[in-house]
Amino acid sequence: MKNTLSFLLLVGCFCVLLFFIFEKDSVTMSTPVSSGSTFYLNAEEVKDMTLRADNGDKEAAFRLYQYYEFSVLDDEQSIKWLEKSAGLAHEVAQYNFVKSLLDQGREMEAADWVRRANSQGVHVGNDALALLNPEDKSQDR
Repeated sequence: MKNTLSFLLLVGCFCVLLFFIFEKDSVTMSTPVSSGSTFYLNAEEVKDMTLRADNGDKEAAFRLYQYYEFSVLDDEQSIKWLEKSAGLAHEVAQYNFVKSLLDQGREMEAADWVRRANSQGVHVGNDALALLNPEDKSQDR
């Protein structure tokens, strides 16, 4: 009888352990993930990223752009950090910033940023490059 109870207790513990292992995986896999939660930063991370970005870390500046763009939905802050990361030669940021300027009709500023990116070896796309040579219609758009 004592061996049977010990065996049942052991099996019960094993089943509970398996339940928690597989339940955790099923929740993780089936829980939808939004852009907002993907790019979320807690207050300490924002402080750390801000300090790093202010000291020239282009990845930290771009991460702050993503946080403000997709989690907080703060246009003013997202553009601030997008421009900062573009200025620090983050390639994706440069492309996104030029695209943002073009979307706003600020073509002269966009052309300046295209030149700046090109001087750093970054090519931000045919639409933006066409600004530099408007008479050259051979660029694919």
